[in-house]
Amino acid sequence: MENDLSDFISLAKNGKIAWEKNPLKLIYLHSVDSTNNFASNLSEVHPDQKQNYLIMADSQFKGKGQKENSWFSPPEVGLYFSLLINPDIPARDILTIPETWGEMVKKTIESIPGISAEIKKPNDVLISGKKVAGILLESKIQGEICRTIIAGVGINVNTPYHQFPPELKPLATSIQIETNRIFSRSEFMIRFFNLNKDFNIL
Repeated sequence: MENDLSDFISLAKNGKIAWEKNPLKLIYLHSVDSTNNFASNLSEVHPDQKQNYLIMADSQFKGKGQKENSWFSPPEVGLYFSLLINPDIPARDILTIPETWGEMVKKTIESIPGISAEIKKPNDVLISGKKVAGILLESKIQGEICRTIIAGVGINVNTPYHQFPPELKPLATSIQIETNRIFSRSEFMIRFFNLNKDFNIL
């Protein structure tokens, strides 16, 4: 249910969710084409903005995956979010970020008892050979400096098998399918930020 995000949303709006010790400003959307697109547009409107943002949506109607693929993003069951940060770092330093984000998502998934995950490079996360999460990293570079990084994440949390389109059923899974129980999306997000608060993305 959508309200299983309410605990996390409340924490974020009260400044309790941080990235590298700086509180994130949450923008929560019931539906959007893509959280990465929203983040990209936001960075265009405020190109010199130093505020880091977390854009979350309950559903996406044009969720973005790797290589122009789409990410199936039905309401109330998955996590779809993008982190918008403005690091101003040498562009060469961003080369390892996709793999690092995959490790962060994998670490959070494996904090759930009974689950073992693996990374399919560069940044898909699999359980039993099926995709449970994907990460899409986009950046904006001026000269040799990376001004903006947008890290988009899609995670199949409680997506039931029957809800996947026919073409995805042999390829995709969810935490619910693997554990046979509903998992709180708020709890997953809280775990994600708590477990990875000391992760150096660079």
